[in-house]
Amino acid sequence: MQDILTSIKAYLYDRAASPLIGAFVLAWSVWNYRFFVVLFAGGFPTPADKFKSIDLLFGSHTLAIGDMSVVVSGRVVDGLVIPAVIGLLYLYVYPFLAKPVYQHSLKKQQELQAIRQEQEDQRLLSVEESRELFRRLAQLQSKHQDEVDILNKQISALNEHADGIGEDSPENQATNSNKSTVERGALSEDEISQYDQFIREGIVRLSSPSSFFLNELFGQDKWSEITVEMRQALEKRFRHQVERGDFVGIKANGKSTGKIQGYFKSR
Repeated sequence: MQDILTSIKAYLYDRAASPLIGAFVLAWSVWNYRFFVVLFAGGFPTPADKFKSIDLLFGSHTLAIGDMSVVVSGRVVDGLVIPAVIGLLYLYVYPFLAKPVYQHSLKKQQELQAIRQEQEDQRLLSVEESRELFRRLAQLQSKHQDEVDILNKQISALNEHADGIGEDSPENQATNSNKSTVERGALSEDEISQYDQFIREGIVRLSSPSSFFLNELFGQDKWSEITVEMRQALEKRFRHQVERGDFVGIKANGKSTGKIQGYFKSR
């Protein structure tokens, strides 16, 4: 039983959703408005009197066709033919007439919108509006700068981590040692080899134990020929070599003269 009721409801819904049924019901209601007036009006002694009044609304119509007169039932004319004709006109003729009117109306609305937009573009901002606009702009700039700072910090941390990984590899230890202890462009490869030779020979000549400075390994004449920039580069490089343990028995003794580090030979 429930399935039958559901099927009936679906059938009625499909018919009620049809534009033809809707147009016919609307046309019938408009054309026979007097039926509703009588139906909902009071003042009738009995229901039979009200039904008689409704029957009078749908009285017969006489149609003259040439010399002939044809009597047609009002229920057919007012209840079916005329509402059907009005519904069909509404469905087929009305859209045809409404289309150019709608296009014209839409075009005028677009023109009015364009004029309104032009006026809005030419309107000057008030002081309060300008302040609010600048306030929002400042907030956006501050937010953007904070995001940039956070990203820069993350990039710096990643670069430091990558540099640390690269420095730990055996292939880069010698290169990183020279780059970290020698000023860029201060010493060439030939000069590094030559100065390393002077340092080794000077360490061999030293007695054990003894304290010394780097310039003492070169001798006064040779040290005076070296520029200040190269001296500083050699100082940094030799200090790094000693800390790394490249020279056995050589340690920094903590004594220094200005920026020059003192060293101690234990054996």
